[in-house]
Amino acid sequence: MKKSILILTAVVCLLAYQAFGQTISITGVNSTISAASGSFVDVQLSLSVNGANSIGNVKSINMLLRTFAMGSGLNGSSAFQITSITPTSPYTLTNGTGFPSAFNTAGDAANNLSTVSDPTKDTGSNAPTASSPSVAATGLTIIPFEVVRFTSLSALTPGSVYNFAATLGGFNDNQGSYINNTSAAHFDVGSTPLFTISVVPEPATLSLLGLGGLGSLGLTWLRARRRG
Repeated sequence: MKKSILILTAVVCLLAYQAFGQTISITGVNSTISAASGSFVDVQLSLSVNGANSIGNVKSINMLLRTFAMGSGLNGSSAFQITSITPTSPYTLTNGTGFPSAFNTAGDAANNLSTVSDPTKDTGSNAPTASSPSVAATGLTIIPFEVVRFTSLSALTPGSVYNFAATLGGFNDNQGSYINNTSAAHFDVGSTPLFTISVVPEPATLSLLGLGGLGSLGLTWLRARRRG
């Protein structure tokens, strides 16, 4: 009886190790965008796998994006749409078609308080079987896989910051993000750190601000000279 319990315990521990020994994340680069309506910014997305795993390679990243208010960051659903996705080599195909894609869907339980991009337009990318990038069995593997273009729907307020991330929930969630290898095995994305898009003044506005500052400095100098 004790032997059976020990064997069962060992099996459970092994399964738990396989399930929790890896962290699969999708990250984006914090970026800036001009305040003018119709401005766009290209954001590089990367997949990272950390820890012991048996993934082998990554043929496809299947995902949606979400936006949400948190801290000083805003929900960008009314401010942005996704207008294009460009795969990063060796990825060559986008999973979805018919862009642009709006942030038009309320997040489910896994994506609570978020607004999710159109669930009918997968925002991930796909690689040919022969060139699907490998994942190290241990340690950290980082794979840049696509560039997402965010385009503003109207004029933005300089200084505003908008929060974005990939969705959570995994393969069994209609809004979830996950990866596939060339054996068609799927692995849930369990970590989606936020990335931000910050609004900066237009170059013309910056020039005017600069001229205004120089004018103020000159006036101060002239007043000081007269007093002297």
